[in-house]
Amino acid sequence: MNPLIGITCDYEKTSNERSFVYADYYDAVASAGGLPVLVPILEEKSLQEDLLNRLDGLILTGGDDYEPHWYGGTAHDAVVPLHSRRQIFDMALGNHLRNRSIPTLGICCGAQLLSIACGGTLIEDIPTQVQDPLTHKIEGSLTRHTVTVSPESKLKAIFRSITIETNSKHHQSVNHPGSLHISAQTSDGVIEAVEALDHPFFLGVQWHPEKMMDEIAGRELFRALIDSARKKR
Repeated sequence: MNPLIGITCDYEKTSNERSFVYADYYDAVASAGGLPVLVPILEEKSLQEDLLNRLDGLILTGGDDYEPHWYGGTAHDAVVPLHSRRQIFDMALGNHLRNRSIPTLGICCGAQLLSIACGGTLIEDIPTQVQDPLTHKIEGSLTRHTVTVSPESKLKAIFRSITIETNSKHHQSVNHPGSLHISAQTSDGVIEAVEALDHPFFLGVQWHPEKMMDEIAGRELFRALIDSARKKR
């Protein structure tokens, strides 16, 4: 049986309330050999724990920004907050995950969530807070850059290379990873990936691997997640 991989949803409230996820996420899971299931926002702690007990792996999806109060940061005009209901649920999930062995992949703000849950902090806005930054975000499209991978990291074992090309669409990043290990950076010093060294698979990346399934930075990452989830079963 294919391992069951949960994919967290975004949330918005306009005239109606809806949870949603982009198809790239579940298509990537399915193509890598996993069985994707969408994770709704659950407010009851017992339901959150029951959900995690049933999953073989989890993807924390991208989106807008977590408000700085979650990590002791400073208010910034560039912050575009996620809906508060999603923020509260995501932080609850992060707290549950710290002491679990469930294989977890954080993508974009999902990587930032892993760091926050492990005591880390964020850069609120790369263009205004990083000296001589690369272009990490272009409105309306993805840009690309080279990422240098730590030789001692699990990410290096996955990619079998210390340099990879990735896409990029983020204006925030991890500042201090807390108890996590920095596993990749760009030449301007911006952290592009974090991981837990004492966990089977607890890894976050700033790029969008679900949009790179024909390249190493996407295909091999999802394969590694599914392989780890299969071993957990």
